[in-house]
Amino acid sequence: MGRCFGPLDAFQLGPQAFSAGCEKCYSRALCSADELVTASRNLAPSECPLTDYPAAKVFLIQSGFSTGLYVVCSGLVFESRWDQGRQEPVSHLVGPGGIIDPATALQRTPRGAITATMLTDASIIFVPHHVVDRCLDEAPQRMRKLLEYVCTQLRLIEVRYHLRSSCDVYARVVHILLWMADLIGSMSGEGAKLPLKCDRRVLAQLVGSSPETVSRILSRLREENLVLCGTHETEILNLTMLSKIVGEAINPVGMDNSSPAANSSSSLRTN
Repeated sequence: MGRCFGPLDAFQLGPQAFSAGCEKCYSRALCSADELVTASRNLAPSECPLTDYPAAKVFLIQSGFSTGLYVVCSGLVFESRWDQGRQEPVSHLVGPGGIIDPATALQRTPRGAITATMLTDASIIFVPHHVVDRCLDEAPQRMRKLLEYVCTQLRLIEVRYHLRSSCDVYARVVHILLWMADLIGSMSGEGAKLPLKCDRRVLAQLVGSSPETVSRILSRLREENLVLCGTHETEILNLTMLSKIVGEAINPVGMDNSSPAANSSSSLRTN
């Protein structure tokens, strides 16, 4: 199966290569909104602020196109909101080049506030809706890239819900770790380093389990010499082995090659 989301060569530059200017941003080619952000900064630079947030910072976002788009320029953001239909919290990870709550961000009517938690130091640019309108009027084709990103995000959510219903917690935790590595990891031999401490509560919410169970899974991964959770960083020691764990968990459930989870090697970085 290879790595869970595909090659991680883009990380060899590392997050430190980030620049506030889109023209110099290391993830610009992979960003879901690079053309939109560049155009918006040209049209209304004072109205599109770039804000730096420290790790663990939490704030509420009134999601919806009537407010604007929040684009993550660097770092990793954990978004969470209450889904009235499912009667449960819905959570997601957003890395460099991603839009916070992309599906509802393009709706005209806000669906309520979501909580955005910085898992690492992060930089986020806000593009007000009237600036987005002007950018899209100027070049309507920019919407295509935004919609492609939304589809990719929804596909990943579908993969996660499939894993929650068909695979054990062990495989689900491994899947999330690989996802984090794809978003913000930096290559290190056969593994990758993540500039964050494993938050059991965040992982538990993402995989649909309890923090105690996730803690036991992380201990098992440490004993198997696959993952090391430090105070300030998490190190994945063998990406190939973790991908194999997820692949073996997915294949026995009778999925064909056209299913989302079976094709989870498609990366967010194909945006």
